[in-house]
Formats: sequence, structure tokens, C-alpha cells
Amino acid sequence: MARPAVVQPLRYNLAAVRFNSTKPEGEAKEEPKEEPKEEEPKKEEPQEDPIVAELKQKLEKKDKDLADMKNHYARAVADFRNLQETTKKEMQKSKDFALQKFAKDLLESIDNFELALNSVKEETLTASEEVKNLYDGVSMTRNVFQKTLEKHGIEKMDPMGEAFDPNHHEATFEIPQPDKEPGTIFHVQQPGYTLNSRVLRPAKVGLLQQALLEHHFPLTREENKGIKRESKKVPIDEKGNFINEVSFEVVNDESYTTKHVVFVHGYGASLGCFARNFHVVNKFRGLKNNYKVHFLDNITFALSSNPPMKSIDYSAPIPQVKHIKMTDTRATVPKDLYKKYYKLIDSYKFDVEEFKKSRDELAPVLKDMEDYYTQALDGWRKGTGIEKIDFLVGHSFGGHWCGSYSVRNPDRVDRVVLLSPVGVERTAFGVTTPIPEQEENLPSLDPTSYHFLSRWPILSQETVYKWYHVQPKLPRLLKFMGPWGVAKYYDMWYSKLFAINKVIKKLGGASVFKSENELVYGSNTECRLLIEYLYNSITTGTKSDTHVKYLLTPATTSRWPLYDKFMSSNKEDLSKFKLHIAYGQYDFMNSEAGEKLVKELNETFGVNNAKYHTVPEGGHNLYIQNPFGTNELLEDIVTEAEAQ
Repeated sequence: MARPAVVQPLRYNLAAVRFNSTKPEGEAKEEPKEEPKEEEPKKEEPQEDPIVAELKQKLEKKDKDLADMKNHYARAVADFRNLQETTKKEMQKSKDFALQKFAKDLLESIDNFELALNSVKEETLTASEEVKNLYDGVSMTRNVFQKTLEKHGIEKMDPMGEAFDPNHHEATFEIPQPDKEPGTIFHVQQPGYTLNSRVLRPAKVGLLQQALLEHHFPLTREENKGIKRESKKVPIDEKGNFINEVSFEVVNDESYTTKHVVFVHGYGASLGCFARNFHVVNKFRGLKNNYKVHFLDNITFALSSNPPMKSIDYSAPIPQVKHIKMTDTRATVPKDLYKKYYKLIDSYKFDVEEFKKSRDELAPVLKDMEDYYTQALDGWRKGTGIEKIDFLVGHSFGGHWCGSYSVRNPDRVDRVVLLSPVGVERTAFGVTTPIPEQEENLPSLDPTSYHFLSRWPILSQETVYKWYHVQPKLPRLLKFMGPWGVAKYYDMWYSKLFAINKVIKKLGGASVFKSENELVYGSNTECRLLIEYLYNSITTGTKSDTHVKYLLTPATTSRWPLYDKFMSSNKEDLSKFKLHIAYGQYDFMNSEAGEKLVKELNETFGVNNAKYHTVPEGGHNLYIQNPFGTNELLEDIVTEAEAQ
């Protein structure tokens, strides 16, 4: 039997295949034909016991659960150890910085020690043994106080000459110094402190106020030589509050009496806003008296103290006007308005109960507010050692309080100059408004009438809402608006400051300049410097952001009008000082009210002590918009006083 050919990888069942051959040997053999294969039967897999399969699944699940539990346990142990470390660190931090709030409050006491020591002149120490002993006592107390703070980890930072570090220093201005590298600290306004190496209060390492002084009134300029210039903080009470001031003094003769001219700015401003008026002191050269001109940061503003009023809850809503309901059936046509802002409507209803409620709530607060601002000014006067303010100059919000001060303290002022004072006019909204006999009333356009509604008829609901709910917070929020906020503020002020160039042209161009100090007006450098100063001044969080909303309505009228304050005085007191009220030619304040107040004071009391003035090409901020006219007016008032 021939050996069969095998083809791989097929498998054969040899038992099922048979081969036969009939050919002789030697002949070629034919390949045997494969017979059809039978498929190999499949082996059946043994079936697993269902119980075993179930047990295997459970075992696998248990193994997985165990692995997860081990993982969770490891994580829990790690988290617990981290918690232990974190708790330990937090406990140490709590221990290290438990004094932080208390320590920060104590820094003002240290500052006041420094103010007290710095306010004493060297010649005073040498002239008076008692003052010298007192000075040494205060100095020793300051040193003991500071050593006690150091014992508890509170250390003073003195960054003079160091490179500016935003983590430790607060920059308020930057000006080039030829002998120093850029970013080098050359002036420390307020020292900083650390508590266990953490910054408790950053050091203020510059002063825009100083930059304005150097820019507008450099002592090296020929016409400014001989003028004494001083910056200081004057204590005004026993609570440690103070008023920041810059003063300029011209001594015409050592034997002459020194007269004092005092400037108080308005809301949203500070003493640097008077930068274009600094050199008014030069106009007093050669007169029969010596003159010291003081520019003040009013209480709560810029570098002065910012104490709260006890009668105001600063977190509570500001009381709104609710007792007046107006009826107006006519459309508002701008060209038909009286003096651009005043519309005569059909009538208004006076809700007596709402008025009484509002008056009883607000009147005591306004009385406290008058005490607050006028006592601060009088505290400054006493702290400076001035018997009488010879010329008290107040603008807008500051003008309101200067007018109030003169009525309250007629023996302490000689002449009062109110530049576009806010809140002169009477209205139906004041706490001094008499209750009308009838509910329905006809309005008046006369700003001396209690039926005067001022701008209320043209105000939108949105304007009123923003006045009470948005504007009190806006200045403090401005610094959190980043570059956008700065840009918006810059755009708002730049056009106002730069507009003086148009005024210069209208007033005669180059011929208007009488001083080299005036040549900086309206330059890009001056405008940028003033805006930077103003921005840093208003974003400090002054309490006056709230006070002004209590005093004024959304129509910028006072709830306690100056008109009533002056007219409730008497001839004896009003004869003790002379009153000057001035407005800009394009002023949006109610100049008619000021003009009528002057006329009525003179006619009613027969003292002829009040005068009305208009500064050409000026608006509400007349001292900025036309400093030439404003300074000339002040010069005229001073020289007139000299002649009497």
C-alpha cells in the first residue's frame, strides 16, 4: 500500500480513509483521490457549576472593594496629616496675628505722637524750658510705646532710599529725581509697620500734594523767593483728629500784623484743587500787613482725619424726600426752561405727615452735621493759634459750611467769601420749610420761596435712584474698577482742566498772564498731575460721601438752606463780618438765590455788609476754570480791607 500524501495543516481521521492500487510496480502511480472528509466532532466544553461562578464574581467584587477601601484609607490618613499640619500652622498664625486689628488701631496713636513732636519748632524748644520738658516727655512716651509694640512683633518700616516694592509700599505719586534711579523712594509720607513680618500697614512713599506744590509754586522761582511754605497736620480735638494744611506766608515787615486767609474746598475735592490759586499770596506783597494763606483738607477729605458722625448709621439707607407729589401735564422742552434748569409745573401736593416724619428724623442729624464741620474748622483755628480768621474762603460744599461757621461764630471771622456755595436757595424740601395751609400748592420759580421745587421737575427716576443708592458708594468703588475706572475719571476731568486754554484765549491770550506761576495752567503735565491727585483724594472713602446725601437732595438743594441760616441771624451778629458771594458766569448753582440773599441781608438788617460778584468765563468750579478772575477778586477783597 502506497503512503498517502498529507496536506498540512488539514487534519485527517486515518481510521476513516482506505487506499487500493491495481497498477504494476514501476508505473507512475496516480495520486490517490481524497474521499470526502467527515468533520471532526466538536468537543463539548465542560459546564462550570453556577454556584462556583457566582462565588468567583463575589470574590472579584470583594477584591475590588478592598482595593478601594485601602485607597480611601491612604487618602484619609494623608488628609488627616495635612489637616494636622494646617491646624498647627493656623494656630500659630492666630497666635502671631491675634493682635493685628488692635495693633492697627494703635498705629494712629503713634502717628499722633509724631504729629505732636513735628509740630514743635526748634526755636520754640530753645526759647521755652517748659515746652522742652513737655516735648521730651512726649518723645519718651512715644519711644516706650514703640518698644512695647516691637516686643509684640510690630516693627516700623523705613523705606527711604529703597526700591519701591508694591507688597510693602503704597505709592501716591512719582516724580523724576535726577540723582536717583527710577523707582527709588525719596519721600516717606507715612511710615509702614509689620506684624511678625506680615505687612500691617504699607508705607506711603510719596505725596501728590508735594508734587503739586513743586509744580505750581516752586520756591526756587524768582517771584516766589522769600515766601515761607509749610505742610503740616493740625490737631483739632482731644480724640486725635487733625486737619491737613498747606500754607504760604509773605512777611512784608516783621513789625506788621499777620492776616490769615483760609481756603476750604468743596465735595469731591481737596486742598490741591486750589493749586491754581497757590500763588495768590504773591499778590499780597507790599501791603500794610503780613499775610499767611492756608489751604485746608476739610475734615474727612484726603489727608485729614475721617471720623464718623455718631448720629448716622452708614450702613442704613439715606432718608429720601417723600412728602412732595408733583403734577406735571406738560412736556419738558429744554429751551422753555427758566435759566436752563427750572420748570414751572401745574401743582404739587404736600403730605404733612410724611414731612413731619422726615423733618423729625433729619433735623437732628443736620444739626449734628453742622456741629461736625464747623467745630472741625474752629478746632483747626484754635490749634493754629489764630484769634480770628481774617478771610474765610469756601467753595461749594465747603462754602456751605464756611457760611454756617460765620453765622455761628461771627466773632471769629472778619470777611467771608463764598465761591458758588451749594444749598443757598429755599425749597419745599427743606426741614425749615413752613407747613402750607393747603395740601395742593402752586409752585414758584423764585429761589427764596418755600414753594420753589428747583430741578426736581426735570429729574428722572434713574437720577434720583442713583443719587441715594449708587453715588454714595461710587468714589470708593472707583479704585476697584481698574484701568477702566481710571480712564473714565481721567476723561471726565481732563476736558474740564484743559478748557482753561479756551478761557485764556477769550480773556486776551498771552496778555492775561501776569505771573510765571500761571504759565503751567492747562499744560498736559499740569492736567495729568491734578487728575492723579484728585483720583487719589476721592477714592480714600471719605465719610462725606454719605454726609452730602443727607444734606442735599438730588436737585443739589440743601435740606437746611443757607438762606434760612443767614436770615435767622440778627443785625448785631451780621454786622461783625462782611459777606461776599461769588458765582461763575456759567454757574449751574442757583446764583439768583445768592444775589437775592445779599440784597435781603442788606435791606432787612441795614448793615450793607454783603456783596455779590460774578467771575467771567467761569462755571461752578470758577477758581479752576478762571483762576485769573478768581485770584483778582480775592486780591480786590484783601486790598479793600487794607484801605478801611
